[in-house]
Amino acid sequence: MFGKKDARALKPRKNIELSGKNIALRVVLMVLFIGIALAGVYFGVKGLLTRESGWTRIEADSSSPAQASADLDFEYCLSSNATMEYKLLTKLYTETSLRAWQVYHPTEAFTGLGNLQSVNAAPNQERTVEPELYRAFELLQAKGSRVLFLAPVCAQYDAVFRSLSDDEAAAYDPAYSEEAAAYVAEVMGFVSDPEAISLDLLGENRVRLKVREDYLRYATENGIDAFLDFYWLKNAFVLDDIAAKLGEQGFRRGYLASREGFCRYLDSAEDEYTLRIQALEADGIRLPASLQIRGPMSLACLHSYSGPDLQPGDQSDRLIDYFYTYRNGRMVTPYLNPVTGESRAVIWDLTLLSPTASCGELALSALPALTAETWDAAAVAALPETEIAAIWCEGNTLYHTELPAELTMSDGTYTEQTVR
Repeated sequence: MFGKKDARALKPRKNIELSGKNIALRVVLMVLFIGIALAGVYFGVKGLLTRESGWTRIEADSSSPAQASADLDFEYCLSSNATMEYKLLTKLYTETSLRAWQVYHPTEAFTGLGNLQSVNAAPNQERTVEPELYRAFELLQAKGSRVLFLAPVCAQYDAVFRSLSDDEAAAYDPAYSEEAAAYVAEVMGFVSDPEAISLDLLGENRVRLKVREDYLRYATENGIDAFLDFYWLKNAFVLDDIAAKLGEQGFRRGYLASREGFCRYLDSAEDEYTLRIQALEADGIRLPASLQIRGPMSLACLHSYSGPDLQPGDQSDRLIDYFYTYRNGRMVTPYLNPVTGESRAVIWDLTLLSPTASCGELALSALPALTAETWDAAAVAALPETEIAAIWCEGNTLYHTELPAELTMSDGTYTEQTVR
């Protein structure tokens, strides 16, 4: 039911006379407000573009896909000409990280680029590849490593690492699935046989991937789309390539790191860096010591477990793609034995460092030690002959060879021992 209308009388309309006497004031105020707004935009944009000297993170710009540099971290100490230097570094880092991502991609083609995919796609044919990829092939051949040929086995374990539950992981894990174990054994029959698959380096960046006919048929039948893959080793070579480009342009006050544990400190002696050494214990991750580093240095800080914040059975942190931890505590790693294809790590933590060797060399030096049947400290201790130092923990003892950096113990429950 509607109520009564408001009985109040309506006020009569007013006739408003427009006058020009306040227009000038209004124009002045309008111009002033616009000026204030434009000034705000100007100083806001200037604040975003202007950089101060000192340490800052350099990131690839939006012209590069996010995945090209998602696994990398680039920190740099800008000089007094910080804004210009930041722009140059951003451009250079964007270009070099994108190129490296494309060069080492095992399954995607890029116009005009002789990358890893171009080799995988043309078995038994000669291909010309990019110079940095050819250098990586040369290093692998010099080290006698066949790790690249493990590509199909890496793909099998990759399914484990990306699983969201123990049941899903176990379905792909050769340690739990008979079907997966049989598949890995069949693949390793080809992978471990130089007659079945090999890579010829022909000079002048030319290569030929030789694949026997029966392996080609098997690959087709089983959906294998890559014979070669750097997999978890890739970013070791990526950091080496980017560091080389930065050095060519005179940028030497910073460091590059990847989530796999590789790091390149650029070659300025002006800066000191601190690296904390990790050790896994029953009660969690401990930090028994730290390194103070000056000058150029390559590092491979390799661990046989996922990040400290990831609990067993919880794979919610998708940045960690190379490990899986079951609820029973069993850990699956990307370190594959080159003979059996088994995921294996005989020690929890191993750090290698060198002022002369590259990250790629450190990674290839670490792999045999990590995937051996038993831990061989003597073999690791022999690495200083190639100017590679090593640090590892056994129980509450931190062992190390002669180090090109200063070691400081920080946990009183650990003792230090130099291995010579």
